[in-house]
Amino acid sequence: MHIPRFGQRFGVFHGDVEFQIILIEAVKTLDHVQLIAVGVADAVEPAYYSGLQHRRSIESRSAMQVSGHQAWVVTFLMTYPDAASEGLAWTSEAGAVVVVDRGAGRAPAVFYTSVPDDLGTSDVAALVSSLRLDR
Repeated sequence: MHIPRFGQRFGVFHGDVEFQIILIEAVKTLDHVQLIAVGVADAVEPAYYSGLQHRRSIESRSAMQVSGHQAWVVTFLMTYPDAASEGLAWTSEAGAVVVVDRGAGRAPAVFYTSVPDDLGTSDVAALVSSLRLDR
């Protein structure tokens, strides 16, 4: 997956989800790509945000295409009620998880990003809309 280059503090993760390939191969539906995307979004929260007091709200869940492949995007907003006392320069963070079905025999592609509000959370939409699969 091609990851566009933006500012320095963006958290960006991408990679193959080999353990999830069975879901994609077993039933070729957007529902399964959706389940993986929601699962990744749920897994990111304790892995990356457990050290800070926060609240997560899901902003949207929708189908999209990435280089002609079915994909599902989950966008979320993380808010930090005690940001100042925790030493943060921002009070919220927009994020997204995109899972792309790359076809039979290939693991889905996964993209994760989050952008603190002091950098401009609209950049999340720009990152998601500019994704493409490398052939």
